[in-house]
Amino acid sequence: MEQKKPIGLIFDINRTILIEDKAAGKTRQEEICAVLASCTFGKREGTEWVADLTHPIQYEAKEGYLSYYQFIEDLFPFPTSYPKGTTVLEKHKIISDLKDKRRDLCKLYFREGQPGFGFLPEFHKMVKATEQPEGFSLLPSFYETVAYFTKEEQPFSLCFRTFGVDLITVREEWNNFCSGNHPDFPEFKDEKYILTQENMGAFWRKGPNSEDCFLIMGTIEQPKIDGDMSFYDGKEVTVYQGFKAIDEFIQSKYTKKEIFALRDYYPWWASQGERSNSGKMLFVGDEHDNPQSSRIPQFFFDDNFWLDNFQNLNKLIGDIRTPDGEVHPDIVGLFGKAVFQAQPLYAINDRRYFVNLILASQNKNKK
Repeated sequence: MEQKKPIGLIFDINRTILIEDKAAGKTRQEEICAVLASCTFGKREGTEWVADLTHPIQYEAKEGYLSYYQFIEDLFPFPTSYPKGTTVLEKHKIISDLKDKRRDLCKLYFREGQPGFGFLPEFHKMVKATEQPEGFSLLPSFYETVAYFTKEEQPFSLCFRTFGVDLITVREEWNNFCSGNHPDFPEFKDEKYILTQENMGAFWRKGPNSEDCFLIMGTIEQPKIDGDMSFYDGKEVTVYQGFKAIDEFIQSKYTKKEIFALRDYYPWWASQGERSNSGKMLFVGDEHDNPQSSRIPQFFFDDNFWLDNFQNLNKLIGDIRTPDGEVHPDIVGLFGKAVFQAQPLYAINDRRYFVNLILASQNKNKK
């Protein structure tokens, strides 16, 4: 039997495979508020948003409607420019403050007298649906993906990606899963998938160019945005500098079917107004179109991969490039092929959600 080529599975954490954010102080209930605020709809009436309980709960709005979260974004838009002399740290603070204001409104969404009170039964249903066995928080649809490809003898590498420090708790839970301790997946026990400290890494970016980008393996600690690489002096780390070196390293992890975790660098992305050339780096070559490619196909899930953001690159969370470091010429064409918007509404309710998206992509790529 011909040996199957590995695949690279990349999962964002918050609102992709985890519906809480302990590192940022966001409870499961608060995150569900944000999820439902993005897929419940109403209409703008003057300065108010009025819910329409007859609109389906989904991610696509009918004509003339907008989600409550879109309404909040319009109330607190990110600046498109800054006064001359605004420092990188000041830009970061402006974005963070606006996010806090959006978050505060979301937290109130389902309370009596608030715009989303009519959707309260849906909120309670999702709270119940996200209850997990003690010691586990990651969604069953994520674990089902791992179990499925293991059963199908499809070699894979797995990479966790996030801006936060929650990789520490995710690592603990993942390693517990690999030890056969998840009551819903007791058959999965394979310690070769244990996530080790040396496979924990962090990006640091100080500018837009290749030489400004670093990947540091062995830690998830990062310098401040006005810091430098001396932050790692005396630490047992391995440093990869530049787009080419980083891409080759990540591809080598896929080839060796390893489990690793990378912390992306939020301060740089925030300081650039959360624009595409400063977000989560992904290098995509011919791996999805050429069966003979030496590169490993990768499937990146993130709840912030919105299609309209692929069409409007100034809002895209991913910094998607070719292996030689150039901005990818067909970013929109990668949507549903190499990059996917993880939709937590469906990931919570369908255990095969991620599996089905990957299989659909593979089948489409074969045609």
